[in-house]
Amino acid sequence: MMQRIGWLDSSRGLAILMLILIHYVGALETRDIISEDVMLGVKAVLRVATPFFILIFGFTFFTIFSRKVESMSDVSFLYKKLASKIFYIFLARELIVLISAFRYEYVSENLMNILLYRETSGSGEILTFYMLALAVSPLVLHFVKALNPLWLLCIAVIVYGFGYAVGSNFEHLRETILFRLFFYDVYPFFPFYGLVLLGFFFSKMYSHWSADRHRTIFFLSVSLVSILCSFFIFMRTSGDVLRVLANAGLKAPPAVSYMLLYIGVVIIIVLINAYLIQRSLVPEWIVDVLNTVGRNSLLAYVLHYTLFLSSFFIYFVFGYASKVLEISAFLIMILFLYSILIFAERPSSRKK
Repeated sequence: MMQRIGWLDSSRGLAILMLILIHYVGALETRDIISEDVMLGVKAVLRVATPFFILIFGFTFFTIFSRKVESMSDVSFLYKKLASKIFYIFLARELIVLISAFRYEYVSENLMNILLYRETSGSGEILTFYMLALAVSPLVLHFVKALNPLWLLCIAVIVYGFGYAVGSNFEHLRETILFRLFFYDVYPFFPFYGLVLLGFFFSKMYSHWSADRHRTIFFLSVSLVSILCSFFIFMRTSGDVLRVLANAGLKAPPAVSYMLLYIGVVIIIVLINAYLIQRSLVPEWIVDVLNTVGRNSLLAYVLHYTLFLSSFFIYFVFGYASKVLEISAFLIMILFLYSILIFAERPSSRKK
């Protein structure tokens, strides 16, 4: 059995934590704990979470399964292996919608339509993308695994370009559910599946070199070129770029500048994380936390939607709320949810 790559688990954990944190930064600003400018800066940085998660998914999927898929029978076997996970992702999305119905009026008023995919929800739809990506990736992997890396990169660019071009036009279709899911909404399938294929490409290039020095030079070069290209585009763009990034203004569908910037940032984050992990420069307890979240990413993502209940708990117990009480309850709930992740790992730990 293939051993897990330590920095890959921790990188996935970082991506999930960023996805979670971005949902709660605004609460710090509304309670005057941080200023609006700080909030915008933090949210703009945390917007890397979506490309981060998707790239890590593509990299991991190709790394784990590329040597196991040699024929269509292997593809069929892989689908049987992944069927339960795809179903769990669907259930997780539905559960997040149900939880969100207690918090958002729009979701509660349109609950059945959202559950049945007649409408999209503002919460948890990255799981819809994840479910669709997992559903098509075994077959895609079979057809692209033997391609020259440059051809694979071209296909990734074409898939993204096609999705972005369609999503940026045909405005009259933007209210139809299939158009929103595949081309336009916050996590449109086709533009972001280009990132999955880019993750495939990165995995091939990672395996191409056995020396970490060569890997670092290649990925750092890609990162710097990607970020510089995004800056060039931003310089020609009018408006408050920081505010637009913070408010996900370039995400639906994901603009070229958005993709280039965050692809470059993802690479830098992963390089730093891998360097620190491999040289034991990070406290072991932090590595353990990141690995635990990374190995239980789906459960962690679902559980974080219950964190808003900490405010209700404060009102129920004390009858009033304060910054100290809210922050304390929030942190206690985080510790409680993390203990659930640890408990969820116990059966697999026994098997090992």
